[in-house]
Amino acid sequence: MEANNVYYERGITSVVELNMRNLARWLDGKYDGNLLAGTNAVSTNIKGDEGYVVYVSDRRGDRVKPEYLSTGTSYASTNGSVDNEDIYGPNGILDAGEDAIDFGWDANLGGASKKGTLQNDTSELPNTGLNYPTGSPWLVVADRISRAQSAMRYQTPFFRRSVRLFDGATLSFTAAAGKLSPTKGISVSTENMVYIWGNYNATGITGIPTSGSTLNNGGYTGAQVPTSIVCDAFFPLSKTWFDASSALYPEGVGGGDVYRKADENLPSTSESTTVRAGIIAGANISAITGSPGRNIANDRINGGIHNYPRFLEVWSWGSANTPWNYTGSLVPLFHSTQAISQYEDSGPNIYVPPRRNWSFDDTFLTPQQLPPGTPFFQYIQATGFRQSLR
Repeated sequence: MEANNVYYERGITSVVELNMRNLARWLDGKYDGNLLAGTNAVSTNIKGDEGYVVYVSDRRGDRVKPEYLSTGTSYASTNGSVDNEDIYGPNGILDAGEDAIDFGWDANLGGASKKGTLQNDTSELPNTGLNYPTGSPWLVVADRISRAQSAMRYQTPFFRRSVRLFDGATLSFTAAAGKLSPTKGISVSTENMVYIWGNYNATGITGIPTSGSTLNNGGYTGAQVPTSIVCDAFFPLSKTWFDASSALYPEGVGGGDVYRKADENLPSTSESTTVRAGIIAGANISAITGSPGRNIANDRINGGIHNYPRFLEVWSWGSANTPWNYTGSLVPLFHSTQAISQYEDSGPNIYVPPRRNWSFDDTFLTPQQLPPGTPFFQYIQATGFRQSLR
């Protein structure tokens, strides 16, 4: 976010990128005879009888702190969570909706626990509203272009880590037995945030979902693979996302013009960004209260399921009503512990969501076509009993 010629320290995020098309080539053996010839990294040495799960963990900037075993024994470790919960204000008080970090031994049993206490480690992540000081070693505050170049050039020292998936429109090649196919998929899992850039698993699209939540109606006829993304929070990026625009115009506007337009200059909305995957990710904590906070009308809510994807671009601009097309299943299974800032929709400079063309992927109703690593739950309900005399 930018204001008065400054950048906020909290806003710069480091990214680890995965080229999903090249990853699929590797798993399907496309590189066995050239790039990987003579090595042990060939596809036949990758365990994948039931599909593939790729796990990424980036804890740079995550400070070592005391953590606790169930016995109450302390040990020094990182925890994979951003230990600065003071997002409302900040005011040094544990306000409703801030208690995202809950690790350690249960205090009721006599040990230390972080639940019910405010974590405010500004060395892991600065408080909201603090901007880069002039002369900062990682960002030189100058004119707009040099600031943008510095923001993209220097590594942030804070715990702001993410994974970006790109070139993932097609995740299969032959779809033959033993290869990535409609019954052998790939899932990406990370404790960090995930950005999905452009189309993902969208081979052979003949139509996009109609507006509103419906069943997948046959608009995806290519050799789709079962895929899911499991992460702390996920952020869809359109086909026309451009990294420099984010640094030049972090709030999406400048000089009366709109920047960071989602899917700008595409031939038609039928070619708009499309994602087909199961999503398991975190959501922010909701609380019924009014202040402190910036947007009193909608303060302390997580935005609801329709804002579960965290959109960063201007998706509706001019006369356009740009859709984001999604087929899959959205599963908010936990609270985010890295992307913990409050939901904000207080104006067009902050948040302009797309038209939501969403549908459930009915192939998930077939067990053989579920993404690898899909969690399964069993529930047994007692309906009666009888005494057995022996």
